[in-house]
Amino acid sequence: MSNESVDVRGWPGLWLAGDHLRLGLVPQLGGRICSAQHDGEELLFVDERLSGVLPDIRLPNDDKSALADLKTALGFQLWGGNKLWVAPEAAWIAGTPPLDLDAGCYGAVTDGQSVTMISPVCRETGVRLTRRVELTHDDCVVIDQRMENCGEKDVAWGMWDVTQWLRPFDVYVAARRDRLRPYELGDSARLFDRVVQEANNWTRVVCDDSVEFKFGGIAERGRMIAVRAAELGALVVDVEFPNNSSGEYAHDSSVEVYNSSKYPYLELETHRQREVIPPGGSVEFREQWHISRVGGPFGPEALPPLVDA
Repeated sequence: MSNESVDVRGWPGLWLAGDHLRLGLVPQLGGRICSAQHDGEELLFVDERLSGVLPDIRLPNDDKSALADLKTALGFQLWGGNKLWVAPEAAWIAGTPPLDLDAGCYGAVTDGQSVTMISPVCRETGVRLTRRVELTHDDCVVIDQRMENCGEKDVAWGMWDVTQWLRPFDVYVAARRDRLRPYELGDSARLFDRVVQEANNWTRVVCDDSVEFKFGGIAERGRMIAVRAAELGALVVDVEFPNNSSGEYAHDSSVEVYNSSKYPYLELETHRQREVIPPGGSVEFREQWHISRVGGPFGPEALPPLVDA
């Protein structure tokens, strides 16, 4: 295994390399993972038109009252990859992610097969995010994330991890079908019966077409498994995260699946439950990816039980 400091899809970044998996991190663009290559195959979406762009998010004279105007002028930039947002989305100024968290320059410290990326204190939310990304000896991706309240008042944001994966995938959510609901977005309501299917007590969401939908709900376990059929055997992306089926979540969802009509990606979105964080307080959220290729097809019969025996 080796670390490199080189170009990552047009941006200055860092590589973590394992036996089958390579991760490209871009600390200067919101602490993102912009590349995940399994045996040379790129799995993450980025908008190539923005490749290499690092936005200027400075404010004249550090005037925070101009933040909304700056965000409106920049618009919603679809950088792609994996990032950590804060929820609820409805509380974002100007309807776009907080700039310092989404596109700010994170500090970075490397330590063997891990990189720790630390955000500036967010001018909009008052929080600071820390993301430690490790590629283990068996090619497991461990993302340890921390949100600290650096302000003088209580905050009640939830941590919201979003990853844009290149289609196609069938996404298996560790929840029964009646726990998921369509959002008021795109064709979600119309497509629900077609693409959301029961699968051995899990729920399969078929993401193989250029249609827009988003579904979410409270999972029964903190797990989503995305599967792509291929001649060499199914590609399996197994995502694990803490889940509290009775917790309070910012979107009333601990898991969300989004499919884009404009771009060739889907999103796997995981949430940490929302709670009040006092000044100086912090919360943590760990997500793990296990990416592998199995020797044959992968169907519902291969899914683990929702409840351990």
